[in-house]
Amino acid sequence: MKDLTPTQPASTPGRPPAGEPTRGFAPRHTAAIVVFVAVVISGVRWLKYAPIFSDDSWEYLKIGEAIAHGRFLAVDNGFRTPLFPLYLALAGNRPRLVFAGHLAFGIVICLLLYHIFRNLTGRSGMGIAAAMLYLLLPSTLYYQASVLTETLAALCLAFGAYFTVRAIRAPARAVRDVVLASLAFSLASLDRPEYQLLAPMMVCAVVLLRGKGDLPFLRRAGRVILAGLAPWVLLILGWSSVNYARFGWFTLSTLTGYHLTQYSGPYLNEAPPADKAVANVFFQEEQAFVQAHHGRHIDAFWAARPRLLAATGLSDAQLSRDLLRISLRLIVAHPRAYLPAVWWSWQVFWRPPLYSHGLNLPNLRRAFRGVFTGHMSWWDGFYAYLYVPLELVYAAALVGPFFRKRWRPILWSPGMLSLDAIILYTAIITSFFEPEDNNRFKVPVEGLILGMAVTAAWVIASDWRGSRGKVMPRQGDAPGREEARESR
Repeated sequence: MKDLTPTQPASTPGRPPAGEPTRGFAPRHTAAIVVFVAVVISGVRWLKYAPIFSDDSWEYLKIGEAIAHGRFLAVDNGFRTPLFPLYLALAGNRPRLVFAGHLAFGIVICLLLYHIFRNLTGRSGMGIAAAMLYLLLPSTLYYQASVLTETLAALCLAFGAYFTVRAIRAPARAVRDVVLASLAFSLASLDRPEYQLLAPMMVCAVVLLRGKGDLPFLRRAGRVILAGLAPWVLLILGWSSVNYARFGWFTLSTLTGYHLTQYSGPYLNEAPPADKAVANVFFQEEQAFVQAHHGRHIDAFWAARPRLLAATGLSDAQLSRDLLRISLRLIVAHPRAYLPAVWWSWQVFWRPPLYSHGLNLPNLRRAFRGVFTGHMSWWDGFYAYLYVPLELVYAAALVGPFFRKRWRPILWSPGMLSLDAIILYTAIITSFFEPEDNNRFKVPVEGLILGMAVTAAWVIASDWRGSRGKVMPRQGDAPGREEARESR
């Protein structure tokens, strides 16, 4: 096969080659266009839609009301981390204002996604595509309108990803950026506790992936690690210490034990004699729940909780800790049941969050009819059919460079690998404790997934067209204009 590797030095991503005039809008003008479109769409949503509530919403609003009136410690049982209830309190616990705040968060997320993927690829079009795909997702609208944590978590993760990429691409300012990235990831943990290990993991990723600096490696790594871990120690270990003082359990959330019963529930009747009092009550309630819900045992712990509290006399934190201990023993005793369930949860993670069961021919025909009769939005109808191919392209971004070396400068550049780390962390960690509803836990990283997907599609299409020499740099992830200027 003819070698199409460029023979001339590649241009820095984000700049045209030497002597070639800049085409299209300047980056700052393109960013302004992204913001303008996001503001217009968000304004339409504000006028057309109303807030959405779920069972969790009322619990969050109750805690937010307690914060507003200084009664947080009196009503909090440690289930919920404090950031989202604090946001609700700041919004006056008014769902319409919460919705407006979520819409504003969405605009900021679009801008961050634009900058992340424009800087990583050197193409404004990639940034625009990532921002618009995120904005137009039905799940984005649904969770913006919902009084739930997903949109705030997406904002924190977008900031964390942005500063992580900057820290990797501009070593001279890595310490400041890694502190900001760690702060953002730690705030995401105080919104959704599954992210509590993400900050230290991404600090290590910056140490391993960033470029060389003037200082020896150990000194550079030490500075980045110490600075990056400071927000995590202050916020995550700090809040865990607060819970330890209140409940005697060093944990970010006391809901962990309840959650694990979704995997251990069918085997709780096998608990050791010392735990039979708790396990038998739960098992009886779970069996009743399964019969009432046609064999579904997910979330049975909510139905069992009132009777468990009454029968044992324990607090929520004490009961959850006991269930954690019992569940871990049963999971170790039944690995052949647990691991296939985790694998199933991993597969569910990659489904579309709202229409995961709609990929079939009758639903596709119904979508076509709805478009022509005006009974449904075309985007809602065809969303899942676009979403799944994009995720397949993202899979190609992960494994394709193993087989196509020319894809590596972009798809395996240090910045892109850091985004992969955030996405895969979310997929793996949530699969271990959420067996069925795991695609909802993907919502905070959807923008990163789809941005990676459109980038991979661009790389694959460019390779297929035979234009590799024009779009693929020989040395990927070189600093763009912003990073180079700031490094100087």
